[in-house]
Amino acid sequence: MIPGHNRTPLQRPPRWLLLAASAALLMTGIWLGDLLNPPGSSATVASMAVQASTSPVPEAFPSPQQAPQPPPSSSAPAPVQMVRTAGHVTEIRRSRRGFRQIVLRQASGAEITVTAMPSLGVLDPAPRLGDSIEVSGLPATYRGQPQVKLEHRRAIRIVQGATALTVSQASVQEGPVQVHGTITSHREYEAQNGTMLLFTLDGSLSGVMFADDWATSDRDQILDLAEQQSSVVVEGQMTTYKGKPSIQAQTIVTAP
Repeated sequence: MIPGHNRTPLQRPPRWLLLAASAALLMTGIWLGDLLNPPGSSATVASMAVQASTSPVPEAFPSPQQAPQPPPSSSAPAPVQMVRTAGHVTEIRRSRRGFRQIVLRQASGAEITVTAMPSLGVLDPAPRLGDSIEVSGLPATYRGQPQVKLEHRRAIRIVQGATALTVSQASVQEGPVQVHGTITSHREYEAQNGTMLLFTLDGSLSGVMFADDWATSDRDQILDLAEQQSSVVVEGQMTTYKGKPSIQAQTIVTAP
Protein backbone atom coordinates (compact mmCIF):
# COMPACT_ATOMS: atom_id res chain seq x y z
CA MET A 1 0.00 0.00 0.00
CA ILE A 2 1.27 3.49 -0.88
CA PRO A 3 1.47 5.73 2.17
CA GLY A 4 -1.24 8.38 2.27
CA HIS A 5 -3.50 6.45 -0.12
CA ASN A 6 -6.47 4.48 0.91
CA ARG A 7 -7.22 1.37 -1.26
CA THR A 8 -10.66 1.56 -2.73
CA PRO A 9 -12.11 -1.73 -4.01
CA LEU A 10 -12.79 -1.86 -7.79
CA GLN A 11 -16.43 -1.63 -8.77
CA ARG A 12 -17.76 -3.98 -11.49
CA PRO A 13 -19.30 -1.98 -14.38
CA PRO A 14 -22.98 -2.38 -14.92
CA ARG A 15 -24.17 -5.06 -17.35
CA TRP A 16 -25.67 -2.60 -19.85
CA LEU A 17 -22.32 -0.88 -20.16
CA LEU A 18 -20.59 -4.15 -21.03
CA LEU A 19 -23.21 -4.95 -23.69
CA ALA A 20 -22.83 -1.51 -25.26
CA ALA A 21 -19.05 -1.80 -25.39
CA SER A 22 -19.28 -5.23 -27.01
CA ALA A 23 -21.65 -3.92 -29.67
CA ALA A 24 -19.34 -1.00 -30.42
CA LEU A 25 -16.36 -3.26 -30.85
CA LEU A 26 -18.33 -5.55 -33.17
CA MET A 27 -19.47 -2.68 -35.39
CA THR A 28 -15.95 -1.24 -35.47
CA GLY A 29 -14.56 -4.59 -36.67
CA ILE A 30 -17.12 -4.79 -39.48
CA TRP A 31 -16.45 -1.21 -40.58
CA LEU A 32 -12.71 -1.71 -40.48
CA GLY A 33 -13.08 -4.89 -42.58
CA ASP A 34 -15.12 -3.04 -45.19
CA LEU A 35 -12.60 -0.16 -45.26
CA LEU A 36 -9.61 -2.45 -45.62
CA ASN A 37 -11.27 -4.85 -48.10
CA PRO A 38 -14.11 -3.10 -49.91
CA PRO A 39 -16.46 -5.23 -52.08
CA GLY A 40 -14.91 -5.99 -55.46
CA SER A 41 -11.32 -5.61 -54.22
CA SER A 42 -8.75 -8.27 -55.06
CA ALA A 43 -8.59 -9.42 -51.47
CA THR A 44 -12.30 -9.95 -51.29
CA VAL A 45 -12.36 -11.79 -54.62
CA ALA A 46 -9.46 -13.97 -53.52
CA SER A 47 -11.22 -14.78 -50.29
CA MET A 48 -14.37 -15.76 -52.16
CA ALA A 49 -12.35 -17.91 -54.56
CA VAL A 50 -10.68 -19.74 -51.69
CA GLN A 51 -14.06 -20.34 -50.08
CA ALA A 52 -15.51 -21.60 -53.36
CA SER A 53 -12.56 -23.91 -53.97
CA THR A 54 -12.94 -25.51 -50.58
CA SER A 55 -16.73 -26.02 -50.85
CA PRO A 56 -17.85 -29.52 -51.86
CA VAL A 57 -19.12 -29.83 -55.45
CA PRO A 58 -22.31 -31.90 -55.80
CA GLU A 59 -21.92 -34.99 -57.95
CA ALA A 60 -23.76 -34.82 -61.27
CA PHE A 61 -26.50 -37.35 -61.95
CA PRO A 62 -25.49 -39.90 -64.59
CA SER A 63 -27.21 -39.56 -67.92
CA PRO A 64 -29.26 -42.52 -69.21
CA GLN A 65 -26.35 -43.48 -71.45
CA GLN A 66 -23.96 -43.41 -68.49
CA ALA A 67 -26.22 -45.28 -66.10
CA PRO A 68 -24.86 -48.75 -65.29
CA GLN A 69 -26.61 -51.51 -67.20
CA PRO A 70 -27.23 -54.98 -65.73
CA PRO A 71 -25.17 -57.72 -67.33
CA PRO A 72 -26.97 -59.79 -69.96
CA SER A 73 -28.78 -62.74 -68.46
CA SER A 74 -26.99 -66.03 -68.95
CA SER A 75 -29.88 -68.11 -67.57
CA ALA A 76 -32.13 -67.99 -70.65
CA PRO A 77 -33.90 -71.33 -71.07
CA ALA A 78 -32.31 -73.58 -73.63
CA PRO A 79 -34.52 -74.95 -76.40
CA VAL A 80 -36.11 -78.27 -75.50
CA GLN A 81 -34.56 -81.17 -77.41
CA MET A 82 -36.58 -84.01 -78.85
CA VAL A 83 -35.99 -87.41 -77.27
CA ARG A 84 -36.36 -90.92 -78.62
CA THR A 85 -37.34 -93.99 -76.65
CA ALA A 86 -38.40 -97.55 -77.36
CA GLY A 87 -40.20 -100.35 -75.57
CA HIS A 88 -43.07 -102.81 -75.53
CA VAL A 89 -46.62 -101.48 -75.34
CA THR A 90 -48.10 -102.75 -72.08
CA GLU A 91 -51.16 -100.51 -71.84
CA ILE A 92 -53.16 -98.10 -73.97
CA ARG A 93 -55.48 -95.65 -72.21
CA ARG A 94 -58.09 -93.45 -73.85
CA SER A 95 -59.98 -90.66 -72.14
CA ARG A 96 -63.42 -89.39 -73.07
CA ARG A 97 -61.87 -86.10 -74.17
CA GLY A 98 -59.66 -87.84 -76.72
CA PHE A 99 -56.36 -88.04 -74.85
CA ARG A 100 -54.34 -91.20 -75.42
CA GLN A 101 -51.62 -92.60 -73.22
CA ILE A 102 -49.35 -95.44 -74.33
CA VAL A 103 -47.38 -97.13 -71.58
CA LEU A 104 -44.02 -98.53 -72.68
CA ARG A 105 -41.88 -101.00 -70.79
CA GLN A 106 -38.29 -100.20 -71.68
CA ALA A 107 -35.41 -102.67 -71.90
CA SER A 108 -34.32 -101.66 -68.38
CA GLY A 109 -37.73 -102.67 -67.01
CA ALA A 110 -38.73 -99.08 -66.31
CA GLU A 111 -42.04 -97.80 -67.66
CA ILE A 112 -42.62 -94.49 -69.44
CA THR A 113 -45.87 -92.98 -70.68
CA VAL A 114 -46.25 -91.57 -74.18
CA THR A 115 -49.01 -88.94 -74.45
CA ALA A 116 -50.91 -88.07 -77.63
CA MET A 117 -53.15 -85.00 -77.64
CA PRO A 118 -56.53 -85.09 -79.43
CA SER A 119 -55.30 -82.49 -81.93
CA LEU A 120 -52.90 -85.04 -83.44
CA GLY A 121 -55.78 -87.03 -84.90
CA VAL A 122 -55.40 -90.71 -85.74
CA LEU A 123 -51.92 -92.08 -85.03
CA ASP A 124 -50.24 -93.56 -88.08
CA PRO A 125 -49.33 -96.28 -87.46
CA ALA A 126 -51.52 -96.98 -84.45
CA PRO A 127 -49.66 -99.13 -81.91
CA ARG A 128 -51.27 -102.19 -80.38
CA LEU A 129 -50.75 -104.01 -77.12
CA GLY A 130 -47.60 -106.11 -77.18
CA ASP A 131 -46.04 -104.18 -80.07
CA SER A 132 -42.41 -103.19 -79.87
CA ILE A 133 -42.28 -99.54 -80.92
CA GLU A 134 -40.00 -96.52 -81.08
CA VAL A 135 -41.32 -93.00 -80.47
CA SER A 136 -39.89 -89.48 -80.62
CA GLY A 137 -41.26 -86.44 -78.84
CA LEU A 138 -40.74 -83.80 -76.19
CA PRO A 139 -39.70 -84.83 -72.67
CA ALA A 140 -42.24 -84.01 -69.98
CA THR A 141 -43.16 -84.87 -66.40
CA TYR A 142 -46.59 -85.59 -64.94
CA ARG A 143 -47.04 -86.16 -61.20
CA GLY A 144 -43.33 -86.79 -60.88
CA GLN A 145 -43.26 -89.46 -63.59
CA PRO A 146 -41.37 -89.07 -66.88
CA GLN A 147 -43.37 -88.80 -70.07
CA VAL A 148 -42.87 -88.25 -73.78
CA LYS A 149 -45.31 -85.92 -75.54
CA LEU A 150 -45.89 -86.71 -79.20
CA GLU A 151 -45.65 -83.71 -81.53
CA HIS A 152 -46.75 -85.49 -84.72
CA ARG A 153 -49.18 -88.29 -85.44
CA ARG A 154 -46.46 -90.14 -87.41
CA ALA A 155 -43.89 -90.00 -84.58
CA ILE A 156 -44.30 -93.75 -83.88
CA ARG A 157 -42.46 -96.54 -85.62
CA ILE A 158 -43.48 -100.19 -85.18
CA VAL A 159 -40.28 -102.14 -84.63
CA GLN A 160 -42.03 -105.49 -84.27
CA GLY A 161 -45.76 -106.08 -84.21
CA ALA A 162 -47.23 -108.39 -81.64
CA THR A 163 -48.72 -111.67 -82.80
CA ALA A 164 -52.37 -112.31 -81.97
CA LEU A 165 -52.79 -115.39 -79.80
CA THR A 166 -55.51 -117.96 -79.87
CA VAL A 167 -57.87 -118.21 -76.91
CA SER A 168 -56.06 -121.30 -75.60
CA GLN A 169 -52.67 -119.57 -75.89
CA ALA A 170 -53.89 -116.40 -74.21
CA SER A 171 -55.45 -118.33 -71.32
CA VAL A 172 -51.99 -119.18 -69.94
CA GLN A 173 -50.57 -115.68 -70.40
CA GLU A 174 -50.42 -112.66 -68.11
CA GLY A 175 -50.22 -109.01 -69.02
CA PRO A 176 -50.86 -107.34 -72.39
CA VAL A 177 -52.02 -109.59 -75.22
CA GLN A 178 -53.83 -109.61 -78.54
CA VAL A 179 -56.34 -112.44 -78.79
CA HIS A 180 -57.94 -113.70 -81.98
CA GLY A 181 -61.42 -115.22 -81.67
CA THR A 182 -65.15 -114.84 -82.07
CA ILE A 183 -67.55 -113.12 -79.67
CA THR A 184 -70.03 -115.87 -78.88
CA SER A 185 -72.04 -113.97 -76.24
CA HIS A 186 -72.26 -110.41 -75.00
CA ARG A 187 -74.34 -107.99 -72.94
CA GLU A 188 -74.09 -104.46 -71.62
CA TYR A 189 -74.06 -104.00 -67.86
CA GLU A 190 -74.93 -100.83 -65.95
CA ALA A 191 -72.33 -100.24 -63.24
CA GLN A 192 -72.02 -97.35 -60.78
CA ASN A 193 -69.43 -95.59 -62.93
CA GLY A 194 -71.15 -96.22 -66.26
CA THR A 195 -72.04 -98.87 -68.79
CA MET A 196 -69.60 -101.72 -69.48
CA LEU A 197 -69.52 -104.61 -71.93
CA LEU A 198 -69.39 -108.25 -70.84
CA PHE A 199 -68.56 -110.85 -73.49
CA THR A 200 -67.16 -114.34 -74.15
CA LEU A 201 -64.58 -115.35 -76.76
CA ASP A 202 -64.92 -118.74 -78.42
CA GLY A 203 -67.33 -119.82 -75.71
CA SER A 204 -64.58 -120.16 -73.07
CA LEU A 205 -62.66 -116.94 -72.37
CA SER A 206 -64.66 -114.35 -70.45
CA GLY A 207 -63.96 -110.69 -71.08
CA VAL A 208 -64.98 -107.23 -69.92
CA MET A 209 -64.57 -103.75 -71.37
CA PHE A 210 -64.88 -101.26 -68.53
CA ALA A 211 -66.92 -98.07 -68.75
CA ASP A 212 -64.07 -95.69 -69.65
CA ASP A 213 -62.91 -97.84 -72.59
CA TRP A 214 -66.45 -98.76 -73.66
CA ALA A 215 -67.50 -95.09 -73.69
CA THR A 216 -64.64 -94.14 -76.05
CA SER A 217 -65.04 -97.14 -78.38
CA ASP A 218 -67.10 -97.50 -81.53
CA ARG A 219 -69.87 -99.32 -79.71
CA ASP A 220 -72.15 -99.74 -82.71
CA GLN A 221 -69.41 -101.44 -84.70
CA ILE A 222 -68.44 -103.74 -81.83
CA LEU A 223 -72.07 -104.71 -81.22
CA ASP A 224 -72.48 -105.45 -84.93
CA LEU A 225 -69.39 -107.69 -84.86
CA ALA A 226 -70.80 -109.50 -81.84
CA GLU A 227 -74.25 -109.94 -83.41
CA GLN A 228 -72.73 -111.33 -86.60
CA GLN A 229 -70.22 -113.43 -84.63
CA SER A 230 -67.45 -112.08 -86.82
CA SER A 231 -63.80 -112.87 -86.24
CA VAL A 232 -62.21 -110.17 -84.08
CA VAL A 233 -58.96 -109.24 -82.38
CA VAL A 234 -59.25 -108.22 -78.75
CA GLU A 235 -56.46 -106.19 -77.18
CA GLY A 236 -56.26 -106.11 -73.42
CA GLN A 237 -54.74 -107.38 -70.22
CA MET A 238 -54.94 -111.04 -69.26
CA THR A 239 -55.99 -111.40 -65.63
CA THR A 240 -57.78 -113.90 -63.42
CA TYR A 241 -61.41 -113.48 -62.31
CA LYS A 242 -62.92 -115.93 -59.79
CA GLY A 243 -60.05 -118.33 -60.40
CA LYS A 244 -60.45 -118.38 -64.18
CA PRO A 245 -58.52 -116.53 -66.92
CA SER A 246 -60.20 -113.36 -68.12
CA ILE A 247 -59.30 -110.53 -70.45
CA GLN A 248 -59.84 -106.84 -69.70
CA ALA A 249 -60.37 -105.51 -73.21
CA GLN A 250 -59.21 -102.10 -74.32
CA THR A 251 -60.05 -102.40 -78.03
CA ILE A 252 -62.05 -104.80 -80.17
CA VAL A 253 -61.50 -104.62 -83.93
CA THR A 254 -62.20 -106.73 -86.97
CA ALA A 255 -59.58 -109.43 -87.53
CA PRO A 256 -57.38 -108.80 -90.59
